[in-house]
Amino acid sequence: MAYGRVSPRATAFDRDVVNLTGQAMPIRDYEAAIELTYQVQLTQDWSLQPDLQYIIHPGGHVPNPLAPSVSPIPNATVIGARTILKF
Repeated sequence: MAYGRVSPRATAFDRDVVNLTGQAMPIRDYEAAIELTYQVQLTQDWSLQPDLQYIIHPGGHVPNPLAPSVSPIPNATVIGARTILKF
């Protein structure tokens, strides 16, 4: 698990922009990631490591570039795999 916090000054800036402009927008706050991974030894010279991640507030809850004043970038699920072959 990982957690990163946006500075209180940046959060306060976002609130000030909303108050001054009256334009609704997401307020940056934090990003968190939960990751599950496990390495499986398939043979003596080959291993496989699947990886699953769930990202909460990607980018610290920044506005979605497709609709910046409406919603933040949605949470994301990331699926991947790593393989290692030894020669």
